[in-house]
Amino acid sequence: MTTATQTKRDPTIPEAQAALDDAILAVDREQLRRAAREHLLPFMQYVHRWWKTNWHHKVLCDAAMEWLFGEPHLLLVGIGPRLSKTETFSIGLSAFIFGKLPDSSVIGGSYAMPLARTNNRAIQQVMQSEAYQELFDTRIPGEAARSAMKYTDLCNTDYFDIIGHRGSYKTASIGSGLSGFGMDYGIIDDPVKNWVDANSPTIQERNWNWYDTVWTARFNPGRPHRTLVVATRWAEHDLSGKLIKFAKENPDEKVRIINIPSLYETKDPHPDDPRTREDEALWPEGRTEKELKQLRRRMGSYRFGALYQGRPSSPKEVVFDPATYHYYTDEEIEGMHMLLFGALDPAISKSAKEKLGGAKFKISPRTSSRRLWKGSSNRSLISSV
Repeated sequence: MTTATQTKRDPTIPEAQAALDDAILAVDREQLRRAAREHLLPFMQYVHRWWKTNWHHKVLCDAAMEWLFGEPHLLLVGIGPRLSKTETFSIGLSAFIFGKLPDSSVIGGSYAMPLARTNNRAIQQVMQSEAYQELFDTRIPGEAARSAMKYTDLCNTDYFDIIGHRGSYKTASIGSGLSGFGMDYGIIDDPVKNWVDANSPTIQERNWNWYDTVWTARFNPGRPHRTLVVATRWAEHDLSGKLIKFAKENPDEKVRIINIPSLYETKDPHPDDPRTREDEALWPEGRTEKELKQLRRRMGSYRFGALYQGRPSSPKEVVFDPATYHYYTDEEIEGMHMLLFGALDPAISKSAKEKLGGAKFKISPRTSSRRLWKGSSNRSLISSV
């Protein structure tokens, strides 16, 4: 006698209600599947069930869709570390392109070949997943697709073909050769390795020359140029910085620039940014406001402003670092018995357009260090200079 094994259900939920819940989930999944075939954001939610969505993901995915299907342009995205930029652009967008446009050629670049190959493998994993194959008929070489392959089809971490189509994906690193390969879409993810490389004039110039000669020469004839550069900013003159400077000097070039700071800035916010309070965290589930402020204090505003705010500045302009400020009450300042008082406007930046301002200085007889003192209605701050 065979006993049928039944799925255990929560005994507190009536069987009819449980069946209804299952039906609702099935309908929701079907609705998500239809949407996933048309837009990158639901695509990411469908193929990655662990995916958690914040408002900035919608901004990034909407920008990617405009870049992919809208008027050809260069898209520059600046966003801090660990905020899903690689999963969204290098991996998700590449897989989505092959689902919608399987005859397309894509080149994906990064600062080093090991990282670029890791992204290549991740794209293949997505495209070979059950969820992806529920959405699109696009297939890449592999055991499951062996019968449909031609002897010329390739699939490795440097290159893979799209079976039955002209599409392909090529891995690249900054400085590598790309002769013999063309592209319709180019995605460069994190072109700079670290702080040292970003601040090296030699490496900065090498990266720019590679982009301006090797990369741009790979677009297929008669096809519009579509390059997407997504990066955590490191320095004023990194590759993203040079491309922003180029865009400003050549207003006829079609360039879109998106920068999303980790801590909210009331000056020039993104129009879709829902935050309203200065220093409000971008994604508290990732890094809280407290954690980001601790990072800012430890790193200093110069480095934090580049990596997490996407606004690198020249080291020559960083004289009084707000990250080193310490606040005191007016009574505490008076109790320090300072000897010297003065005021000035240093006007460090040549491009400074602010009105004449002032800073009060006092010298403590207890130490030889100079300290900046700025008074306010109820508190003051001191910073070592």
